[in-house]
Amino acid sequence: MAVSKTPPEKPRKFQIVYKDDDGGESIWKYDLDRTTNGPISVEQKYPPGYDKMFKEMQKKAALEKKGKIGQLHDAFAKLDEKRKKAKAKKETTKVETKVETKKQTKPTAKKVKLKEDKGYW
Repeated sequence: MAVSKTPPEKPRKFQIVYKDDDGGESIWKYDLDRTTNGPISVEQKYPPGYDKMFKEMQKKAALEKKGKIGQLHDAFAKLDEKRKKAKAKKETTKVETKVETKKQTKPTAKKVKLKEDKGYW
């Protein structure tokens, strides 16, 4: 008796259902006669009351983002103050060293040389 070793045929049309943590479902429909690259359609099904839950999640995320932005703003403001203080401190030390160097140097007459106009024409 001969046994054929042909692989079992896979269905050409099928669908896969994905369930999310929040209770929603995604139904992906495939038709391999049309395309082999991906689903031909995707249906989204949401649980009852999802709109209210979604709006609450958005509000919560916005408040968290606002809080984080406020914290970042405060942190950058403190950093900016530190930089300004350090810059002011450097400038005061530079002014003091300039005053000291002026006292130590002897006044000398500066020689100024006038350049003669060279005509190129």
